[in-house]
Amino acid sequence: MAVESPHYRRSVLITQGLESLSWRLWVNTLVMFEVFYLLNSRFLIEPAWHPRVLIGNPYVPPAIVLVIGFQLLYTYAPFMQVAFHSAALDAAAWLRILLIASTVFVVVEIEKGLARRLNRGHLS
Repeated sequence: MAVESPHYRRSVLITQGLESLSWRLWVNTLVMFEVFYLLNSRFLIEPAWHPRVLIGNPYVPPAIVLVIGFQLLYTYAPFMQVAFHSAALDAAAWLRILLIASTVFVVVEIEKGLARRLNRGHLS
């Protein structure tokens, strides 16, 4: 039977902790990508920064609140942390999640802007 050194055990624990953190970051980022895309896809060509994005469909705001609520439950509820072997995320992690996930909003807005420009060129 091989004897494990304390350094090896510590490195295994650190690796497991980083895997758990990366999984939590990935899951929350994926869900936030979906929230930003939902807001963005409300209009096919028009920009999505108009207030109609939130008030045009009465089901969108409650759906977003529900999804974010489930994510917070997944991230912070002790029974979920036990079930998924995870821990809470700090504010810096959430900032990174929001910054990364918001890129889908920007990319789709650029795509919609190009589509508007191309449509104007064909209609003239």
